[in-house]
Amino acid sequence: MALNEVGGDPGRFSLGVEAFYEANLARPPGGLLATTTHDTKRSGDVRARLTCIAADPAAWEAIVRPRIDGWRDPNEAYLILQTVVGAWPLDEERLGLYLEKALREAKVNTSWIDQNGEWEERAKAYATSLLADEELGAYAQRLAEHGDRVSLATTLLKLTSPGVPDIYQGDELPFLALVDPDNRRPVDWALRRRLLTSGESPKLDLIRRTLALRARRPAAFGSGYDPIDAGENVCAFTLGGEVLVAVAVRGDLAQFRSPPGEWRDVLRAEQVLLAERA
Repeated sequence: MALNEVGGDPGRFSLGVEAFYEANLARPPGGLLATTTHDTKRSGDVRARLTCIAADPAAWEAIVRPRIDGWRDPNEAYLILQTVVGAWPLDEERLGLYLEKALREAKVNTSWIDQNGEWEERAKAYATSLLADEELGAYAQRLAEHGDRVSLATTLLKLTSPGVPDIYQGDELPFLALVDPDNRRPVDWALRRRLLTSGESPKLDLIRRTLALRARRPAAFGSGYDPIDAGENVCAFTLGGEVLVAVAVRGDLAQFRSPPGEWRDVLRAEQVLLAERA
């Protein structure tokens, strides 16, 4: 679901702890680290929500089956459902523009050259009906709460793993964007400047604190990393012996114990930890 994307390596967080380490060790240490680019079909935050579907497949099946039964193209209906819950809440105009491009570029029931207007309008009507579906909305809200935690964890890993982290314009705050031009909407920089000093946005605050630590400890971030055996539910490592990173893949960090030595928290939350050597 998240691996089938263009740009960056959005599925790394969902691969599991051992695969995460192997993927990082195998790739060039100076490579670009991106979760969202101009060409991703769904932003990193949308994909973070969709990866959470796997945590409770029975609940997702209960949402999907009654809503695609009888639909003339189940694969298309499934795509629409994923889009609605992943980018929730979104308005009818954005959803319609996304579907027009997605369906035409799929070249299954319509295309840019041979457009099927009737098919497109019915697909848009089906998608619009989902926006008023209260049960689907409640599911999307629960998914969003889980997905937002995954997004924070993914952002921390992107900013601390060996490489050059890239923050796409607008992605400093929760960024629920779809394929271009949806991911190129005007960015409210004034809002970001205000939130930068207030600390009201967990994602922006995490980015600010982590980038400040990179500036304070450049040698640590340029020296590779050493994995910590913290069990199958936690991804943890140190950088140059000076920086400690821990992310709960499942559950929280309540049972995680820092390696020996004195560490000073830069950021600590239920699912993420960033610390530096005191």
